[in-house]
Amino acid sequence: MNKKVVYASAITVGVAGIIHLIMAPMIWERFLPAAVLFLAAGVAQLFWIIPSLKRWSDHWYYIGIGGNAALIALWVVTRVPNPLTERALPINEYGVIVQIMQGAYIGLASYLLSIARKDRLKSKVKGDEGKSIGRRGSPIQ
Repeated sequence: MNKKVVYASAITVGVAGIIHLIMAPMIWERFLPAAVLFLAAGVAQLFWIIPSLKRWSDHWYYIGIGGNAALIALWVVTRVPNPLTERALPINEYGVIVQIMQGAYIGLASYLLSIARKDRLKSKVKGDEGKSIGRRGSPIQ
């Protein structure tokens, strides 16, 4: 397992979380539901540093990919006129950086999952136990 990729995945999700936490107070008085969403997303993304670094299991990566993909989808939907916001919200630097970080996390986590899958397939051919990203159970060397 490439430790640099593991660290990069943790950094990208962490940066996205920090920016979400920075943005939450900026919009607190204007639109409370969005501020609460930013706060929750930021806390969740900062928490996600732990399973990313400790490589708990594949499931954590799948959940992280899904959560970040949902946040990207929500951002895209709110940038065009829609029933939720009634108008297209502006695109700013913070939003673009967050989307880049979330997209990078999705790419890096997907790459780590593909490596783990290849290792499991190789192990099955050799007759070894299957391996996952996580250290619990059968750790990747």
